[in-house]
Amino acid sequence: LPDGNIFCKAMGEKDATDMKVYDKDTEKVLSEINSRAIPYPTKKELLFSGDQYHLRSVHELQEHQQLTIIAMVILVNIELHT
Repeated sequence: LPDGNIFCKAMGEKDATDMKVYDKDTEKVLSEINSRAIPYPTKKELLFSGDQYHLRSVHELQEHQQLTIIAMVILVNIELHT
């Protein structure tokens, strides 16, 4: 956030290609970031396949939460696929 406060944290699952985003204070799941569900034989094929990520929110989020979580998806995609 612009004021420097952290409101969420992302925890990786399935070799960190999928993540759950938690509210920092309540530990409640805000959203899930998932890679496409098509299985690949190896981790390398998964990472270099160029598959897209899907964002699923568990409940209605505030605008700053939505934008931050969307930015997480973009950064994960850039870091893993470029």
